[in-house]
Amino acid sequence: MKSMLRLSFCLIATISVGTALAQTSTNETNETAAASSSPVAYVYVSRPTHVDGFAASSSGKLTPVPGSPIAGTSVGSMSVTKNYLFGRSGDGKLIQAFSINSKGSLEKAGSILAYKYLPEDCVDFATMQVDASGSTLYAQEDTNCQVTNSAYVSFHIESNGDLQFIGNSGGSIDGINQGFTQYLTVLGDNKFAYDGVCQEDNGNLPDINIYKRESNGLLTYIGQDNQVPSDGAGNPFCTGMVKADSENHLAVALQRIDEQYGDNGFLGGPYFLASYTANANGELTTKSTDTNMPEATFVGDFAPTAMSISPGNKYLALGGNNGFAVYHFNGSDPITKFSNVFLPQVGIGQFGWDKSNHLYVLGGGNLYVYSVTSSGVKEVASYSIPESSSLIVLDLQ
Repeated sequence: MKSMLRLSFCLIATISVGTALAQTSTNETNETAAASSSPVAYVYVSRPTHVDGFAASSSGKLTPVPGSPIAGTSVGSMSVTKNYLFGRSGDGKLIQAFSINSKGSLEKAGSILAYKYLPEDCVDFATMQVDASGSTLYAQEDTNCQVTNSAYVSFHIESNGDLQFIGNSGGSIDGINQGFTQYLTVLGDNKFAYDGVCQEDNGNLPDINIYKRESNGLLTYIGQDNQVPSDGAGNPFCTGMVKADSENHLAVALQRIDEQYGDNGFLGGPYFLASYTANANGELTTKSTDTNMPEATFVGDFAPTAMSISPGNKYLALGGNNGFAVYHFNGSDPITKFSNVFLPQVGIGQFGWDKSNHLYVLGGGNLYVYSVTSSGVKEVASYSIPESSSLIVLDLQ
């Protein structure tokens, strides 16, 4: 297996990481009134030495929460519940926990040496994901470990934020993903979870890995789905990033394999978007075909870097090295085009949503806030956050 490629974002190195949040929106407004009203969400962004926390107003404007930034903290791959924020330490060995108070402020609550629970003496892990109920945290092995008998470690989240080891999932993480990390996504019914991979060194096998969530929260590998639409010209598709909605549907990025460079090498071909529906056993079906899937032309041959479905399941945001676009997500029906491409010169890192129709976009050392409604997609604010690497949004509605 080839090691996964790491996406690097454009950093603004000339600005101190301790510099206060600087708004670059042309619509400069006084935030005093917004800060006094109830926020619709808390937004957290990690940097190499600290975490910035913000309260988001109903207009999408951000103001720092009390005590922000949380200094002396290096975390990435954050995940959040209503009461706690969890972050992967910079060296990939620790999971750090922070309590979230009523004003959105963070306070260190503890940490756990997570890597010791990984099999085969793996010394670090890659990403984390909280389940739909906020009661279980899943830590993913690092692909560099080449672990073959477990993909995820399950931890129960105690009432005080402590993590209690439950067990290992089985399955494996593949490290060849055309430049992206496999990300676990949990269905809204909290019964099954999925990730996707194109096995370039195994006949370009298009896998959607299926995991069952047991009653105690343990994630258990149960099999794979290799069902992908076939191209009318005979060119196959290979699975990329997977994202679940709050019901029982998945959005899946599929690359059409037009060519392959070298023996089991890098794939050439555009990306398309398919939708899948999970049944009571976690098995998947799709109505997407080679003729009705929208093409993400701005992504190019490189894998998408971020994908996220809005809380109301109406919209799908897809990001790549050259900006992002928003699509209509239609449940079991095919995905359809909605917006043009935004930020075409920016590599997109992560998305976040709140229930006030705001899409938060992290990339290029900036945090952008967009309004996404049936009327269209519109930028409402942007903020310079140098060396930012991870984003998480806690919706309060």
